[in-house]
Amino acid sequence: MGLFHSTGVDHQTVRTRAQTDRDYAFLSIFQDIEQRYRDHLTQTKTIDFNDMINDARAAIQSGAYQSRFRFIIVDEFQDISQQRLDFLLDLRAQVAHAKLFVVGDDWQAIYRFTGSDIKIITNLETYVGSTARVDLDTTFRYPQELLDASAIFITANDAQITKELRAHGGAAGEPPFVLIHQADTTPEAMTTALDRAIEDIRCKLDGRHGHILILGRYKRLEPCDLAQRVTSLKQYGITIAYQTMHSAKGKEADFVILVGLKDGSFPSTISDDPVLRMVLPSQESYLFAEERRLWYVAITRTRNCNYLIMPSSRVSSFLREMSTSQYAQYLTTLVQPPRHMVCPMCAEDTMILRHEGQSRSWRCVAVGCAGQRHLCRACSQGAMVPYAAPEPAVRCSDCGTIQSVCPRCHTGLVVELKGKYGIFRGCSNWSGNAGCTFTAPRLACA
Repeated sequence: MGLFHSTGVDHQTVRTRAQTDRDYAFLSIFQDIEQRYRDHLTQTKTIDFNDMINDARAAIQSGAYQSRFRFIIVDEFQDISQQRLDFLLDLRAQVAHAKLFVVGDDWQAIYRFTGSDIKIITNLETYVGSTARVDLDTTFRYPQELLDASAIFITANDAQITKELRAHGGAAGEPPFVLIHQADTTPEAMTTALDRAIEDIRCKLDGRHGHILILGRYKRLEPCDLAQRVTSLKQYGITIAYQTMHSAKGKEADFVILVGLKDGSFPSTISDDPVLRMVLPSQESYLFAEERRLWYVAITRTRNCNYLIMPSSRVSSFLREMSTSQYAQYLTTLVQPPRHMVCPMCAEDTMILRHEGQSRSWRCVAVGCAGQRHLCRACSQGAMVPYAAPEPAVRCSDCGTIQSVCPRCHTGLVVELKGKYGIFRGCSNWSGNAGCTFTAPRLACA
């Protein structure tokens, strides 16, 4: 409804954009609902925001209003829609030699879903006539290293306007991105990763007050223990808050922590309902163009550096891109990635040593895979991998300990167990009357 009104078009025009039976079915329902909405506004003598623009345009075009403005100044112009631009041009046309002055950054155009059209700012002369461009080429928030790295990332899409920028404060002399590898997919691992980031930030603040902003693609990514963190950090003069990347536009913080950097979540692969193409600006040809700009907005909220929490699986394509050699000088690692091994089930390099409470185990973190290997009982670190021997056996990847594979179930290992009558050797899957019941003679003492 809002997008339909913001375009300023009628039902017949929108119907010409329909392509499928679903489109036509939707419009037949929508037309009746929209008419009832109009009747309600008339009966209650109320007006909505888009009607303010449309009615203002009608007043200008009919001569009911005569502009006196010689200079029209617009901020955040990258968020302009066609409807709002037409309103500005109507005002300009009423005064001889009136000037339109706009300020905007196409690198931060992230509101197409509200009707904004980035093509207006990137192809401004097409819409408003002859223009003169002046670049605001100095940033006062963050250091040169972050400016350089973010510029490389955003201009990978050559449809973005190229700019030569400099940081007023110069270079900081340290990488603007700090990578923290999350141990596994559990909530506890996420909490530990956040702890490490905040601990490092406290060290950098060195007793000074500061503000930490945690950013995620969606509201649901807010840490469940945020309230406790707010309280615990207050004693150090540190404030911490969570915001979505969209809502953080225009905000800044001393340090930023990015969470939820999984493929499918960010860049988001959730598509708009197809019917919206009838009222939204045309989609850009560059893959994830607007999501790329949203990443740029997120990483430029900090005055110092960003902490990127890297999930143990399904890593965001943006994060993988920034982990390449092109960005090596801009990236440092605070928490190293967990060791990976090839999974015996899916054959992918996705098996890690997972910590679950007091226990540990080698498990695959690939979605839908239940692959696992035995943890070495000797060193409690390595994984037991197949080993060539006269009888089926496995060997620890770390300490080299060799153990026989159970000849009965072929999944357990022959180990020493404690039973009702003392120590005996049997299958590691043995558990009384359940599981494998294989037993073996105890080894003779040397």
